[in-house]
Amino acid sequence: MRSTREFFDIHTHILQGVDDGAADIGESLAIIREAAEAGVRGIVLTPHFPYAGMNLELVAGRFKELRDMVSAKNIDMTISLGAELRFSHDLPEILSDRRLTINCAGKYALVEMPAYEIPMYAHDVFFKLMTMGITPVWGHPERCDDVIRDYTVVKDFVDRGALVQINAGSLIGDYGGKVKGAVKSLVKNNLAHILASDTHRAGSIKDRLPEAFNRIEKLAGYQTAVELSFSNPSKLVS
Repeated sequence: MRSTREFFDIHTHILQGVDDGAADIGESLAIIREAAEAGVRGIVLTPHFPYAGMNLELVAGRFKELRDMVSAKNIDMTISLGAELRFSHDLPEILSDRRLTINCAGKYALVEMPAYEIPMYAHDVFFKLMTMGITPVWGHPERCDDVIRDYTVVKDFVDRGALVQINAGSLIGDYGGKVKGAVKSLVKNNLAHILASDTHRAGSIKDRLPEAFNRIEKLAGYQTAVELSFSNPSKLVS
């Protein structure tokens, strides 16, 4: 068993200058240092895709620049590349480019559903991904209006093989009481697999991830908190 309060963060917007996250490499390094102090052992950089002005060559170049700087600064952090993919009917075609999967390994894809509803064709798209050997990881479903109204809609996706990633800020109340209620229901009913920060700025990891760990421990026990914080997410890049 890992020691208490270690994290592997698979949903971040730390890669400099590619989306609405870190603006430059200095901010990226500040967030990574903060994460290391909070007990984060690995980070997946998941810029929004698609995003205006972004292309995969730019992302790859910025990633190499940041990875080399982390090494040069002797920061004890494993960093990997991925993307947060906007859900669409053509997601299987988009993911024919496996560079958009977590760790560019072609096995897992972080997917963001629309905030207002779950599209009627969502199950079909997720099924197509799984036939391609890609497991969809549903990013922060607790923020989706359909899930807020009835968290049990998530169960059908989980039963069909999808993984669920929840945000630390949701557990703390950053998005309001309704989102907090939904995410608590997901945790208590074993419908959450991964805790992540979804961080965009410095200052959002150091306190939130450890506090979210505490909240999960109170809701579902210490072992579940360890699984969501480290054991499960680290498997996605192994």
